[in-house]
Amino acid sequence: MAFIQSTRARSVYGLSLKASVAAIALSAPSIALAQDADDAQSAQAATPPQSDDDGVIVVSGIRASLADALEQRRNADVILDGISSDDIGSTPDLNLGEALARIPGVQINREGARRDATISVRGLPGRFTKTTVMGQTIASTTRGNNTGNPFGIFESSIFNGANVIKSFTADTPAGGLAAQVDLRLNSALKRREGFVVRAEVDHEETTGDELPKFFISGAQRLSDRFGIYGNFAYSEQSFRRDTARLNNYRQFSSAQVAAFANGTAASGVGADQTAVSGTPNAAFDIPDVGDNGLNNAVIYPRAMRQFVQNNRGERFSISAGMAFEATDNIELRLDGIYTRRDLSESNQDISIFEGHNGFNSLVSPLSEPVNVGVVDFDENGTEENVFIVPRVLISDPQAAIENRSFPALDESWAIYPQFSFENDDWRVNAIGTYSEARGRSSLNQYSLRVRFRGGSAATRALDSNLDGIDDRGNDSILILDQGLGNLDNIFVDNILNPLLLQLDQTRGATRIEAGAGIGARDDFAGFLPPGPNQNGFNQPTSILALGFTEGVDRDLKSFDFEVARKFEGSVFNEIEVGGYYSDETSRRYRNEFGGLGLNYAAAFDPSILVPNDGVAEGGAYLGGDIPGVELDNFLSLDIATLESLLGSASSEPRPDLQFTPSAGNIRGYFPELTADSAATITAAEILAALPRIQAPGGNTYLTRPQISRSTIVDNNFNSSRETLELYGMAKFDFGNVSDTQLRGNFGVRYVRTELDGQTNPTFFQFYDNLNAIRAANGGPALEFNDTVDNDSLVFGGARNTFERFLPSVNLIYEITPDIVARAAVYGTFEALDLAEFTPTPTLIVENDTSGNIDDLDPEDRILGSDGNPIPRTSVNISTLDVQPRRSTGF
Repeated sequence: MAFIQSTRARSVYGLSLKASVAAIALSAPSIALAQDADDAQSAQAATPPQSDDDGVIVVSGIRASLADALEQRRNADVILDGISSDDIGSTPDLNLGEALARIPGVQINREGARRDATISVRGLPGRFTKTTVMGQTIASTTRGNNTGNPFGIFESSIFNGANVIKSFTADTPAGGLAAQVDLRLNSALKRREGFVVRAEVDHEETTGDELPKFFISGAQRLSDRFGIYGNFAYSEQSFRRDTARLNNYRQFSSAQVAAFANGTAASGVGADQTAVSGTPNAAFDIPDVGDNGLNNAVIYPRAMRQFVQNNRGERFSISAGMAFEATDNIELRLDGIYTRRDLSESNQDISIFEGHNGFNSLVSPLSEPVNVGVVDFDENGTEENVFIVPRVLISDPQAAIENRSFPALDESWAIYPQFSFENDDWRVNAIGTYSEARGRSSLNQYSLRVRFRGGSAATRALDSNLDGIDDRGNDSILILDQGLGNLDNIFVDNILNPLLLQLDQTRGATRIEAGAGIGARDDFAGFLPPGPNQNGFNQPTSILALGFTEGVDRDLKSFDFEVARKFEGSVFNEIEVGGYYSDETSRRYRNEFGGLGLNYAAAFDPSILVPNDGVAEGGAYLGGDIPGVELDNFLSLDIATLESLLGSASSEPRPDLQFTPSAGNIRGYFPELTADSAATITAAEILAALPRIQAPGGNTYLTRPQISRSTIVDNNFNSSRETLELYGMAKFDFGNVSDTQLRGNFGVRYVRTELDGQTNPTFFQFYDNLNAIRAANGGPALEFNDTVDNDSLVFGGARNTFERFLPSVNLIYEITPDIVARAAVYGTFEALDLAEFTPTPTLIVENDTSGNIDDLDPEDRILGSDGNPIPRTSVNISTLDVQPRRSTGF
């Protein structure tokens, strides 16, 4: 169960600085501030009417723009909806994705915390929608988890509008299963001349920041046949996302339920620990099996997580172009776009409050169980009669205080040279594309964990006086109430012994948690529990450090052409043929680092603890809608301070930090080696041979010793795709020869794609380093499991060829001049995101213990993605297009 305060909470007060615009208008009355008249006729319609008052400037153009958008939809040969640049500019949308969400059938996906603004069309996720600019593809910054083009990286005002094409014709580039979003850029010769400056300041409620943004646009004809234009938009980015997540439920055992009922275990009804006692509680007189024959399950909330994610940075986008009319029939164009979003100051604070999952924590009910019906709550395939105890007291809990720094950079650009020829008989269009994109993201995760005492059954969960407090625990309690659906009743109170956060006190031995190699554990020496059965122990406290850097580099080259023959006085008014060729490449990479070699002894310092951003700045946590969450002990880690204390990783063993991996740990780290060869590797050699990674904060870290983790192996590869598409299409209109107002088109498109992928395994760098160390210092050569052909460890490459014929029929019937009905039948498919065409097999290096599977034997591998797209044949009948009637005074 998660409760999220949307980052859309925003108060926009338009401090629009129009003085510069007014000055320009007064000095050049011919300038109009609308840039959407797509042809001379619409430009004429948008001309300001004459005024008797020479001091009055009438700015017009919106009416013409909206009329043009509506006319474009009515005349389209497909089912289409769109927005104009005036639609975009007149709304307080935060990005292009939010502007597109105003189109019927388009929904913005808000689950992402970075406002990436991917969209869903007609219920299908963004990966099923193809994004184009003037009908041509643009390289995307998505990093393998294909959610569709992240429209949140674009400033929407650089475009002249957008069309969402919901049915396809044969001349539509293939690859969109749900729809095609086509972003429009008008020719420099079809833009109104003039210059526009717009500036404003927004107030972001969630972070409390003031965010400047501005837009500059200009278009100019340098001659009757040559024009240029340019647009530049910039905005500072700052927004926050708050989340409270009830992360887990746990079932009381039958013995525990019976103990609550007979009073041998503490329970009660009340706000806190004072309500519990050893009094028999008849509310827990619940049999193991209900009257319906199903088992009864009494459950309670075990863990709550509170998140605060801040994103800060900047975004700017540019579009520019030129156009030249060589003759009355020939036009040459060159357009380009560039966008960059840099969220360099992004972090996520997390506080985790939980009881131990294995009953090391003592749990006492503070409310009666409530029957919520028949549910398979543990998802084991069997339904139970479920009773929830909404409020519980947890003694000897565990708390985690975390902060994650995760900056991200998205950058994409494209240029589009075009040639157009048209006369009364022929139309020829050709357009090329060269586009590049890069996406970068990193994560530095640091966690301070105050652990429960743990231990054996003889030393845990002892409550001799039935007060709900573990006599031998860590002298901390947690009260959780899941609210039973009422946000006002949700309650979290994490009451830690202050001693547990005094990080500068006398400590025990500091040691690496070798199984993961990502953190260090330090203990309070001689911690004394508060109860009557005191038994001193070393209280475990851990600091963990881990993270990754990942990204994608893409480039795209394409060429698209069409040749159409026109006819007059015939049912068929146009026959069109054309083709499309593209060549795409992608380099996907990921590196993961751990905590080996860091100065953990210095990092146990009180200065690393700071208040959480959810209470230290900006608006109220979760907008104040859940007042009972933990705010008093809502802490975070100061990443800059912690990183300065940890320092960069050392490849030499630290005398004050024990790293003693077991033989089983080492076999798990290096599954490519034979067991005998892996057994020869020492901890000192691991530290010396692990590659180093430069993290965003400036420190250098060692890669995690689990060098063959699937998250690493599967995300380091190169891939490429060549696509050839050819089509033929006929357009018809019965209105040319009769009174029947039926028109449309039919055709077929042939598509052939070839995909190639090659892995770039990073683990060989470790083995090369280790072999070099042994060559210099002496030691046995490494022996790999596959001694016949070590190249098989590279997993080779993958190749796939796909071809398909895609027929299409679109019908448009004009019932009246104001009402149009449409229907379409077409074949299409979802084109695989190139950055997820992983050629690696799925590795099972830790889960199988039977010895029957050899992960490095090609015959035992599970193949990765084969690159086959998802085909689909669609039948669409649109809603009626009704021409709205507008006031003449609009």
